[in-house]
Amino acid sequence: MDRVSAIASNFANWHETSLRALGRATRRTDAMWSCEDGPAIIYLMGISQGSRDDRERQLSETLALAERRDGDPIVVADMWDSLGLDEHGFTPSPYGAINDIFWRPAGSVSGPSNTPDGFIVEEVNDADGLRDYERISIRGFGSEERLSPLGTFGVHAVGILNDTRMRPFVGRLDGEPVSGAMSYVSDDVNGVYGVTTPPEYRRQGFAKAVTRAAVDAAPGLPAWLDPSPMAESMYQRLGFESIGQYTAWMRPEAE
Repeated sequence: MDRVSAIASNFANWHETSLRALGRATRRTDAMWSCEDGPAIIYLMGISQGSRDDRERQLSETLALAERRDGDPIVVADMWDSLGLDEHGFTPSPYGAINDIFWRPAGSVSGPSNTPDGFIVEEVNDADGLRDYERISIRGFGSEERLSPLGTFGVHAVGILNDTRMRPFVGRLDGEPVSGAMSYVSDDVNGVYGVTTPPEYRRQGFAKAVTRAAVDAAPGLPAWLDPSPMAESMYQRLGFESIGQYTAWMRPEAE
């Protein structure tokens, strides 16, 4: 299995389910996944697909996407770091240009949880649980000012729960949501997304616990994620290791 190819496909699957639930049209070919309308909110607008050998098609389809979006700002993930989009009017994204690709072999996560009494992790299977995940996610990523005006389910719409491969989790302390994570289970790899804990709840093992739940959603598959720099050591303790990087390129809005 080409690990980056499997990761790129899983990344696109998570985006496609998330954006279609928000009413956005998407497009997919062997070389590129893309969002075709509306603002992407927290999501990418394009993700290269296929393999490193598909560079010319990936580049061509990225430039075609930029033309279709007609001056809109777009962010595209160059999964093999090979497209050289700076030569085509793109700049490294200010939202996180260079992203590590962390990979974990198949297998359950073992070891003590080291969380306070009264803490549990629940899988989200209804609108109430997803509302809690969305709220804790927006707070955890420090995005209240930008995202709260979108209203409830403006970022994570209820329709994602119709896709059984999408597995959100919420960590609760004495019933209150304090952390969250998502898993998207493809045929070849389990993607871990949106691991989040607001500042006042950090350093108590909550993020580690919800990550463990997301990995264990499919223990028979390898898992991947792209960590924030401050969380890398935690993921390494859970058995992840870096296998490369991808670049997120932004085509700024036309003036």
